[in-house]
Amino acid sequence: MIRLVVSDIDGTLVPAGGKLSDRTKSAIKRLIDKGIVFALASGRTFYNAITPALEMELDCPVISAGGGRVDMHTYPSCVYENTMDEALAGTVMEILIASGCFMTSYTGLKVYRLSERNGLNSVCVNVSEAKKGREYAVIDELERMRREGRKGVYKFEAYSDDPGILKSLRDEFERMGLPSDSAFVHSLEIMPHGSSKGAALKALKEQLRIGTDEVMALGDGENDVSMLMEAGLKVAMANGAEKTRTAADVVAPDVLGDGAAWAIERFVLGEIQ
Repeated sequence: MIRLVVSDIDGTLVPAGGKLSDRTKSAIKRLIDKGIVFALASGRTFYNAITPALEMELDCPVISAGGGRVDMHTYPSCVYENTMDEALAGTVMEILIASGCFMTSYTGLKVYRLSERNGLNSVCVNVSEAKKGREYAVIDELERMRREGRKGVYKFEAYSDDPGILKSLRDEFERMGLPSDSAFVHSLEIMPHGSSKGAALKALKEQLRIGTDEVMALGDGENDVSMLMEAGLKVAMANGAEKTRTAADVVAPDVLGDGAAWAIERFVLGEIQ
């Protein structure tokens, strides 16, 4: 029996630039009414990852920063984190700065971002949140990033519309033994040793005392594969990366077709065949 449903956000629960559909909201609320735990898992910062939960007026566990952090609630309540050694983080940061890519550093509850400089129209920080009192976004302050953005790093991100830049960076970080994965086609995530959504889900299962066979995980990106492997029922979206679809037990309809809601309705609520 499924006791925990954990879902990626972007490309799984919501389409690019979109919001939760009414069908998805309803399915999540119905599974919670049955006493099943619902959790979010995202590469976003904590304050950005809780957005869907706040939209539904839901308090739930949150895996953020690509698995670097686990909070048990939609307010800061960290029970697990994995951070990069400060000296190593400084080295990674300088490599990314030298590459000229659009980059971010996720540390604690803050994210440091250097402006896009290579033509990719990406937005990975919800700057408006800072205006709401959540002053977690530090934008285009290079020296402050160098000073603060290498301490307690959950992950770095690199964005570029030049695949050659990303491949070169991935090769370099792999030579350094650092996990590097992609959430989107034009992105690269550089994680501390042993960090992943899967490691974070394992920590969450231990907190909840829930077994692997009692978990359904939903995702679309390559960085969701480790999370799927920690679940008894692995669900990928039809729009997901080939690596993710291959790892899944079930391929659901794509995110525009409410694939996450479909999976919940079929495998958890038993409402459709």
